[in-house]
Amino acid sequence: VTLGKNMPKVFVLLVASFVVMLQASIEHGRNGPGRNGVVVLMDVNLPWFSYAVALGTVSLGFTLALLFIAKFRAPVYTSFNVKLPLFGQASLLQLYSGFMIVWWGLGAGLLTFHKPYTYTGNAYFACWAALIASMLLFVSSFVRAKTAWRTMSGAVQNSSSSKARFVMPHPSPLSTPLHPSPPLS
Repeated sequence: VTLGKNMPKVFVLLVASFVVMLQASIEHGRNGPGRNGVVVLMDVNLPWFSYAVALGTVSLGFTLALLFIAKFRAPVYTSFNVKLPLFGQASLLQLYSGFMIVWWGLGAGLLTFHKPYTYTGNAYFACWAALIASMLLFVSSFVRAKTAWRTMSGAVQNSSSSKARFVMPHPSPLSTPLHPSPPLS
């Protein structure tokens, strides 16, 4: 496979997509229509479980397609370029990572902050793992994003190291002695 250093990120996306799809399918079946399609008592989260099934399934499909192309159609994978109006040339991996960051950004935000995975569990952690993996894949596939990421992380490291050396210019109430010493003459 020609994905190289990006393979672990794609593998995390593959597993997380499968987990979200499977967990949402189980809960959709558990909370869906009753026997013979008759709705006995429908859960208010049912549309959100449907969305979660679609989120995981689409992501799983695109990830499997990327892995297939990278493994069995390596010349297509390496030579694929699309000219985008605002961004210039984009490779297949760049298009995939750009789609995944938007797809999982919306999915993780909606499913874990709104409904139905506001509690920690398999799908909750899988949503966030997929979002983080897609962010890391995006950063590693775009040179400008990688440069910005390194600049931000360098600024954070510099600011945290400068804070460690910061000395208060005036004494705090806790640093003054309880019994002041007499003035020097």
